[in-house]
Amino acid sequence: KLVKDSRIEQKWRFSSWVDDIYSKVIIEFRPLVGEDDCTEICLVQSDIPSLDKFGNPGCSQQCLAGWQGNFWDRFEKIMGFPKFK
Repeated sequence: KLVKDSRIEQKWRFSSWVDDIYSKVIIEFRPLVGEDDCTEICLVQSDIPSLDKFGNPGCSQQCLAGWQGNFWDRFEKIMGFPKFK
């Protein structure tokens, strides 16, 4: 689902998860209060399984590491602004 200029909502999964198991990812774009021409990005991922299809734990940690390395770190490099934690 897309809401222009404000929200992306999607089903998401790693290939190592049980087939037909998806988490929900919502990325929201909000004006940063008190700042001109700045946007806050809020990412929430829910319904992450506790085990992968091989019975291994760590799916949440895998998601966190993936978002950090493939999204937030790259976004910071491209945009030139520090990320807020």
